[in-house]
Amino acid sequence: MKLLKGCTPLLLLFFLNVALKCIYLTAEPVSHDEPFTIYHAQFGFSELVGYLKNYNNPPLFELILHVWIKAFGISELSVRVLPMLFSSASVIFIYLIGRDFFNTRVALLASLLFTFSTMQIWYAHDCRVYSLFLLLTLLSFYLFFTLLKEGGLSLKRSLVLLAVHALLIYAHYFGLFVWLLQSILIFAFHFRNRKLLLRFAGIMLGASLLYLPQVLSLYERFTDSAGHGTWLKPPSGAESLYNMLWSFSNAPLVTVLCIALLLAALARFLVFAKQGQAQRPVLYLCVWFLLPFLGMFLLSYKIPMFLDRYLIYITPAYYLLLAVSLSFLLPAKKAFCTGSALLIAGFVFSASFNPSKKRAVRETVDFIASRKDPGTLVLICPPEFMTNFAYYYQRDYFRQVEGGSEYGRLTRLLEEDQVFFINRMGPELPEKARHYKRIIYLDAGADFSFPDNHIKDDLLKNYTLKEEAFQPELFHIYVLETDRDRLTSR
Repeated sequence: MKLLKGCTPLLLLFFLNVALKCIYLTAEPVSHDEPFTIYHAQFGFSELVGYLKNYNNPPLFELILHVWIKAFGISELSVRVLPMLFSSASVIFIYLIGRDFFNTRVALLASLLFTFSTMQIWYAHDCRVYSLFLLLTLLSFYLFFTLLKEGGLSLKRSLVLLAVHALLIYAHYFGLFVWLLQSILIFAFHFRNRKLLLRFAGIMLGASLLYLPQVLSLYERFTDSAGHGTWLKPPSGAESLYNMLWSFSNAPLVTVLCIALLLAALARFLVFAKQGQAQRPVLYLCVWFLLPFLGMFLLSYKIPMFLDRYLIYITPAYYLLLAVSLSFLLPAKKAFCTGSALLIAGFVFSASFNPSKKRAVRETVDFIASRKDPGTLVLICPPEFMTNFAYYYQRDYFRQVEGGSEYGRLTRLLEEDQVFFINRMGPELPEKARHYKRIIYLDAGADFSFPDNHIKDDLLKNYTLKEEAFQPELFHIYVLETDRDRLTSR
């Protein structure tokens, strides 16, 4: 079978990715949106899907994670292994696309650039959908490019492509952009091939039918983002484009080298264009990379979305274009090997195998727990930090989800333990606080979520600041006490 031809490099690349991405798999705490994902994955399928309709989270990754944690639990290691495997498997399809549509040199170089990308390692260590979204995108493009090259697919492969297209949107709403890209490619380059158009149209129709149960959710999330915007800021001109390429390329010097390589290949291509030097697969890669890269950049001035994780599905095209460009500029084997070694060395020596998440959640929770006693009230803002806090504060609380209430049981357990999540000092809190001699207030990015909340100022009116701590990148902890005996019987 063609897919399995030359398995040795595929296996070596896969296990190299696994080895590199496992070294520091649990070094960084479970943070950002990971606890949200893990928490919801504990619910039954129907409840999970119902709750996620209210967020920008299609349910596929959480459904897979639900099955995974049933077997392996919710430890840091367990939940991180799944995205690590998705990311590591992605290199297989980068290699296959490079090998089957270009040559083994391009395949190997692009695969190694992917392997030593700090961004890819970061998302391999992130229990979120993005590594799965990347894997599905690569499988989709491999089958799609095969369809274009051979003028058709077997029934089995057609059904696989149909299923993958549906799964893409169940994984992430930006899977629609993959649909759009492939539609543009087939109509731009193969509009005269009626048989091919009909085959592709049938695949897309089947995928659309499979997605019908989620169409309403897609419409609601799109209209919400269009009407209310997103939490992101609009781009800041060409600097944002450069910074995005920087995130793809590890370091500024490597980024400049990559840009120079792409521009040099473009200049040479323009010189030889009339002599038929262009290869159609190269143009496919250009559309795959440039159209979303520039299109999402421009669209972000209206609806901000220009973020590395939202562009992860175009990163394979970037690594493949770098490899193709070097092969185009240095066709001789020795010259290509020398240039590849220099480019790979740039990625290797600038890569971080333990990229920081900049969220010291473990240390923050440990600090609070070490100072909390029965006479201490803990206040935390914003409420969205609840799952992050609970994951490290009391894993048993975190596990106890209940049907019919998204956060009800977790909230009750924490409040029984005198831990409250607030967005400002409501009228009931001063009365509650007066029964405690010590209050620990955690500002976990409160001003970003709830500007002008004045929680700290309100507490300082009645309490004296005894201790203050800061944990990167945004956790401010305040330990306040009163000199007056305000304790009452409870």
